[in-house]
Amino acid sequence: MFAIDGYQELMVLHRALMEAKFSESLNDTAIGGSPILAEISNRVVDALIQESSGTDSTAYSAESWRRWRTAASRVLELEVIRDRIQNTNKWPEWSQDEQRYYLSILLSPFEYDEDFLTSFMESLQC
Repeated sequence: MFAIDGYQELMVLHRALMEAKFSESLNDTAIGGSPILAEISNRVVDALIQESSGTDSTAYSAESWRRWRTAASRVLELEVIRDRIQNTNKWPEWSQDEQRYYLSILLSPFEYDEDFLTSFMESLQC
């Protein structure tokens, strides 16, 4: 195992994960849809929020991280997700539960409510 040493290392890891998940030109298309990467990405943002709580030594407050994490405000990332879904041949064959699960992976580390997810799914023209 290894350890991440503080906020700056968390930020670098977070930025690398975001690039891996949401780059418009992925070399490895399985990266964006990886449940393991989704979980790691969520844990990194959780740790950034925790590191930002009650301190002025970080660039962002915990509250600004919580706002950043709102899926509905992530225009660029949502567009990348739309493109990925449109290029997922099996999407139309999947059940609604399977589609929701895949979206939860693609949307990580962002948070959303049921209304957002329903609306986003309805907006997909696949």
